[in-house]
Amino acid sequence: MDIKHFLGILPETGVKPKEQINSCLSALDRKFKSLSIRKSSVLKQTVFIKAADSEDFLSLKSQFESALAAYYGHPAPPTSFVGQPPQDQRFVALEVVAPAHWDSSSQIIHKSQGNIGYLVYTCGKSKEVYAAGIAGNTEKKETAQQASAVFSAMANILKQENLTFSHIVRQWNYIENIVDTHTDSGNLKQNYQKFNDIRSQFYSQANFSRGYPAATGIGMNTGGVIVDFIAVPPAAEQTILPLSNPRQIDAHQYSQSVLVGKAASPTAQKGTPKFERAKLVISPGGGCIYISGTAAIVGQKHPVRETAREQTLTTLDNITQLISRENLERAGFPTSHVPKPAYLRVYVKKPSDLTAVQQACLEHSGEIPTLYVISDICRKELLVEIEGIVNLESS
Repeated sequence: MDIKHFLGILPETGVKPKEQINSCLSALDRKFKSLSIRKSSVLKQTVFIKAADSEDFLSLKSQFESALAAYYGHPAPPTSFVGQPPQDQRFVALEVVAPAHWDSSSQIIHKSQGNIGYLVYTCGKSKEVYAAGIAGNTEKKETAQQASAVFSAMANILKQENLTFSHIVRQWNYIENIVDTHTDSGNLKQNYQKFNDIRSQFYSQANFSRGYPAATGIGMNTGGVIVDFIAVPPAAEQTILPLSNPRQIDAHQYSQSVLVGKAASPTAQKGTPKFERAKLVISPGGGCIYISGTAAIVGQKHPVRETAREQTLTTLDNITQLISRENLERAGFPTSHVPKPAYLRVYVKKPSDLTAVQQACLEHSGEIPTLYVISDICRKELLVEIEGIVNLESS
């Protein structure tokens, strides 16, 4: 495992969607040249889309797919198209993941399972599997059905690589109308809880002795259920550790009282969100800490009547504690460095809060490359969620 560049790209010019995606790709090309990144080494990318409705989303997705295909040629990297409007009313933004170093031992092999493309990246003795855009069929299917289809597809990819769900170190879960609820046979059901119930069912097939993945469970305006993941089989001289946060209860240990609605079946408990607060993955060549989607939750309770600015500062305090030297030592990874995020992705529920959130991030953490998107969060009371990556150089 080596360190990775996470690059958030916004259009610098353009009024129409096509103009904006071309502006993004021009900016990306300049960024690649400045960092000596080869286009063919991109491991995964996410395309954030502002769309009026599902029909508009599909139309824009088609336009952006064509532009990306022309830019990359064949094969393109695994890609997710996510219905989360980028900051400042833009139609599109990109996030690209690529290795910071490339040498004679580096190799990317593009593969497919069914109709889903993914890739395998090897560097020295380490191997990583990148998959994106794993989606359920949105036609007349509700959240649980879509989630089941997505996890089945994930299981097939992992099986093809002789892996299980326990090898996933980072997962992104995008869920349309995440906190929406409805009544089914007199029982209240929530979309996020349905997703967590399905995730728990599939995760029960594996032994998570190294902890659950770092993960984000976040809303989107349209698109059903979409999942991306990075899986890493253990290798010699490699350390993979889950990180807990002393300020927060592990999400997979939440009590039933903070989970919304009823379980999938009358005889079962509601599935807890199966993720760690962060996951550390490092080998002699370097590595990273994947910071899960983090909010202003202390213990397992959400804030009451806090502003978006206050929630942002609490969230960043949570992240600071999570990746502190003291917490890394507590987890079994002593280090002399003071870790700091190399990149953040910030989800803001209300567009009117964006400026206050941006100012709070700058005041708290200084100039860190950050991409802001507008998105619903997994609890109605939460206004902000933040995820990120910390790069760790080899000693």
